[in-house]
Amino acid sequence: MIRRSSQGRESGSPGCGGPRRRGNAAVEFALAGMLLLVLLMGLMEWGWTLYHWFGLQRASQAGARLAAVTDTASDPELSARAAVEAALRQWGIDPTNVRVDTRLSGETGARVVTVEVTLEEAALIGLLPTPDRSVALASQHYEEVLPPQVEP
Repeated sequence: MIRRSSQGRESGSPGCGGPRRRGNAAVEFALAGMLLLVLLMGLMEWGWTLYHWFGLQRASQAGARLAAVTDTASDPELSARAAVEAALRQWGIDPTNVRVDTRLSGETGARVVTVEVTLEEAALIGLLPTPDRSVALASQHYEEVLPPQVEP
């Protein structure tokens, strides 16, 4: 039995959106939408992880730079920690979850300061495997310029 619509088309034919084709677009959108949503969340997760890693890298560089030029009489580790915390706050990272290790090496007049910054963090969304710890390492070489000695 073929019915005619008010516009003169047959309602049972396949090309006119009859009862057999109703809802196909919604099903296709649901299937494709789930895949796109997972991809979008994965991009957000890895973007968040890379953002934290770049922030840690910049903070470790700032800490090493300041610790290298800090006077030897004062505490370069304390100044490195302060510089790292200030840089992390600029990146919007909470410095309470961060461990800062400072190592000094070298002799008087020339020294190398190495700052390692470690951030323990949970995943943003948790759908994809991301590292639970980010580590950044920066070294700074510093040579003290001694005043010329005048021979008697």
